[in-house]
Amino acid sequence: MMTLTSRIAIVCALGTIVVSHGAVTAAPFRTVALSGQRAPGTPDGVVYRYFNDPPVLNGHGETSFRARLMDASSIDLLSGIWKEESEITTLVVREGMQAPDAIIGQLFVNVQSPGLTDGGVSAFPAIVRDELGLSYSGVWTGQSGDAHLVGVDGTQAPGTPNGVKFHGLINGLVLLNSTGQLAFSSFVKGDVVYPSNDIGIWTTSPSGLALLARTGNQAPGKASGVAFSSFSPPVLNDSGVMAFTATTTENAPAVSMGIWSGALGNLQVVVHTGINAPGTAAGVSFEAFNEPTLNSSGESAFIGFLAGAGVVEANRQGIWSGSSNNLELAARSGDHAAGTGTGVSFSYFNNPLLNDIGDIAFRAGVSGTGVTSNNNEGIWIGSGGNLELVARSEGHAPGTPSGARFDDFSAPTLNAGGQVAFIARLFRPTPNRDGTIPGGLESYGNVDKTNDMGLWATDPHGILKLIAREGDPLQVGPNDVRTISTLQFVTHSGNGDGRNSAFNDKGQIAFSAYFTDGSSGIFVSNLVAVPEPAAILSLTIPVLCNMNARRHSRPGMT
Repeated sequence: MMTLTSRIAIVCALGTIVVSHGAVTAAPFRTVALSGQRAPGTPDGVVYRYFNDPPVLNGHGETSFRARLMDASSIDLLSGIWKEESEITTLVVREGMQAPDAIIGQLFVNVQSPGLTDGGVSAFPAIVRDELGLSYSGVWTGQSGDAHLVGVDGTQAPGTPNGVKFHGLINGLVLLNSTGQLAFSSFVKGDVVYPSNDIGIWTTSPSGLALLARTGNQAPGKASGVAFSSFSPPVLNDSGVMAFTATTTENAPAVSMGIWSGALGNLQVVVHTGINAPGTAAGVSFEAFNEPTLNSSGESAFIGFLAGAGVVEANRQGIWSGSSNNLELAARSGDHAAGTGTGVSFSYFNNPLLNDIGDIAFRAGVSGTGVTSNNNEGIWIGSGGNLELVARSEGHAPGTPSGARFDDFSAPTLNAGGQVAFIARLFRPTPNRDGTIPGGLESYGNVDKTNDMGLWATDPHGILKLIAREGDPLQVGPNDVRTISTLQFVTHSGNGDGRNSAFNDKGQIAFSAYFTDGSSGIFVSNLVAVPEPAAILSLTIPVLCNMNARRHSRPGMT
């Protein structure tokens, strides 16, 4: 039988062969596109002028982005959408071109931020204009050079009486899940449309676009005749389940509200006003809800507002998560804020995120002992009521000089590995009347208006790290280092809710940056990415070999 020592010796002898079959150490940053570069799919001489929005990222580390164009004479040439696939960037659509499947003469005049699946499917909202100058909003999806219309103003709205037509995409929001299914909300108009039934939520299905819910229609789980009267923006998971908050006509004129979830033809109420809120005392009930989020298991997370015995403004909010029959209170205003000192409690919450393993992440405010306007905000992550503080205002910002402190935060983004990413602003001291800084600028980490914003994320071990910061250098190419002046990053997704994300489950992060020389670019960071198995092996083999060599170098060891 071969001994462990013999096996290690063979692995050491073959180590370079094993590693060479896939262990490639990823560079900290990958440059996807730069202003001034040739824009694929356009005539000779047409280049990227700048990048309109932060990019999105799929599970393979591929991006999709919107960019403005110009020609060799620096003449503006409108915008387009590009995406990567197999390390090749291709044009999806471009403003000024005929909108696919639309009436001849309807041209794209405003294409908006796209989504992107692992399979390379893109979806985006856009505005088209016809030869008479009339504008229409719509939704398109497809592969590079093969986009197709999903729905546009003036066309029949599926699931509604004949003559009821789309009449304005709501919030410019299009949801896209990993299978390529999409969903959106829209106004409708027609002879039988009134303010009480002019909004609907649609989603794609194997048989085409279908109506999920509409104001004026029966609200599932409610008494006969109780109809939906308004909707929050919906979310969509990878199983085709959607969730949204809605008000109903129940007990009119008083507002009745609930959260519904389900796939086409199977909507169910998750929670509604008037019932006891889980985790609270008897007599405490839900009074209202913010919009929910959703994961691929169909679990929800949401902010609820309370009423009843003992409820005051200071303890009126909470975050709940779980399934409809197993909701848990994760955090409540007035309760101690995890990771803070005695006497510090949550004061308010922003909408939570939920990932596929049940973690929630959220930004929240705190109040109480020692809390000032400089340290009253933070970001938390956890599950089952076990929360951990990720970052708090006035805390030192990792990767920056001593004295540099967080001031406030964007909404976070959460991936399936429990990693959190966010944009944060650093504290800038207020100068004296003579322009001097109390204690000197050095005591505040030399933070000023040129370097007071950055992008941070936790690594696979939960350690918070700086990804990029204004005022810092970024190598965009060989012997090409530029200074960042502005950063942009897509926030507020849990990667299972259908919303655009720039932080994939591998821990890769996509962002756009503007530089002090006026240029801009799209980048992917691997700084907090989970190592590939081959990369882990490449680190393990030298350790085993060194251990084996040390064993043989000791007298008496065989």
